[in-house]
Amino acid sequence: MLRSVASTTLNIRVTDLIGFYECTSNEVDIQQQLQVAGISTTVEQAFDRLLSGFDDGLNKDTFHTFQVRPCDHISVTFEWLVRGSVKLAFRCAASVEPAPRIRDELVLPLMRATEQLRLLVPPAASETQAQWEPPHTQCEVGAADNLAAVAFEPASASMLPLAPSGLSEESDDMARKRRAREERERKANKKIQKK
Repeated sequence: MLRSVASTTLNIRVTDLIGFYECTSNEVDIQQQLQVAGISTTVEQAFDRLLSGFDDGLNKDTFHTFQVRPCDHISVTFEWLVRGSVKLAFRCAASVEPAPRIRDELVLPLMRATEQLRLLVPPAASETQAQWEPPHTQCEVGAADNLAAVAFEPASASMLPLAPSGLSEESDDMARKRRAREERERKANKKIQKK
């Protein structure tokens, strides 16, 4: 999740639905990154552009992507790429108690929104929808491999989903690491069982 706490402070929150990662960057940190990247703009303009990356009606002339990459076992890096060449990176540390944070800041708001949407459906339409089944896909989706991010616009505090652009390479890498770890654990368990 990404939120501008003040016009010159950025609070980033990211979850993979298992862990919860967060960081805060102030104006000085962000200005240094802008200078290193060769961007001659103010921090406020950078925030406006960053938040516009979550807008569905985004001008196609400006190309933004967001990527979340694991750094180590206790942190991830949230990267903002502009036109594939300019990159701002923010290192987010793991939360001590991720389960309550995920519940309170992601699951419960989504459940409230779902219930509000359900109440907007007329009774006749809900009977028809009860027969609906989700489409079946050949894709294997692992919740632990897909990092989710949500943007909060400071003025409206409305939640905007972040498109998973740029996550496919990372998800494949994370899936490979997870499978390798599981294989090592299986082998270790077999050795223990043989003894």
